[in-house]
Amino acid sequence: MKAVCPGIWYFDELLSLNECDHILSEVGQSENWQKSEAGRYHNNSLMEAEPASYKEDIFISRSYSLEDFGILNKFQSMLSSIAENTGIRNLFWSNCAISKYESGAILPKHKDSNMYDTRRIFTAVVFLNDNFDGGELRFEGLDAPFVPRVGGVVVFISENFHSVEMVREGTRYSLVVFAEHSR
Repeated sequence: MKAVCPGIWYFDELLSLNECDHILSEVGQSENWQKSEAGRYHNNSLMEAEPASYKEDIFISRSYSLEDFGILNKFQSMLSSIAENTGIRNLFWSNCAISKYESGAILPKHKDSNMYDTRRIFTAVVFLNDNFDGGELRFEGLDAPFVPRVGGVVVFISENFHSVEMVREGTRYSLVVFAEHSR
């Protein structure tokens, strides 16, 4: 675990290339892909960009459990490391989804928690492929974006504003999951 700055951690190669390929093959060309609802948060002030700048070439898969991909133990270990670092306990991983950003897709600055769902404490983004150009993950206050590396995981406080830069070529896949408070 590498602390990038307060509230952002990077786990290099948490998942192997084979595990990433397995996840992508499980999701595959699924008919379960739906347009992402991310742009809908503009009216709740979570997204700072105007809806017209949001390009709807972002799709999301159906919901999966981390157990579906055989990776729950790795995520539990990662969450334990973060709990030791932050002192935040009693968290669990929500179901995950795979995000698919096609060429031209961009996700403006937003945060993953909102006034309606305050259970989200941490967001984890796993980069599942690297055969695309662009699609960097950028955080408010950091000069350099994260350049996705296959199997790498960025974990951050869900209140942090972040964006995904335009995918210039190819298709970017990532697994997104939230650590939430136990009820």
